[in-house]
Amino acid sequence: MAEDKKSSKDFHTQESEREAKEKVKRAEKTKTAKKASKNFKAKTAAAAKKFRKFWRDFFGEIKKIVWPDFKTVMKSTGLVLATVLIIGIFVWILDFGLTQGVRALKNAAEATSPATTQDATAETTLAVPTTEAVTVAETAETTTVTQS
Repeated sequence: MAEDKKSSKDFHTQESEREAKEKVKRAEKTKTAKKASKNFKAKTAAAAKKFRKFWRDFFGEIKKIVWPDFKTVMKSTGLVLATVLIIGIFVWILDFGLTQGVRALKNAAEATSPATTQDATAETTLAVPTTEAVTVAETAETTTVTQS
């Protein structure tokens, strides 16, 4: 029986220790949650304060703007349009000149290209020692002679 009393006392002390540990854990969780909510509230309040300050400063700066009068706006607009027109004409002239230059080079290349191709074909066919190649070369020479 003495052992039963000891074991029941041990059981009760162990149970009360467990309860005490659980209470400590709950208290720590509550404390952490309170800190987190305080941090959240503090951060939210700081963000709201910064937001209000931004808009206050923004409207203060807007009041400082000096808008130009109609005459100044028209002068600036005219200057911008004239500049755009001058640069546009310059780019158009440059584009037109380069296009004409490329077209002239292309025409010059096409003018010399067929004669060079025919000469290369004739030389190639003469270099091959077959009767068909010689016949083709002779035909090509006779057509060039008759065309001249």
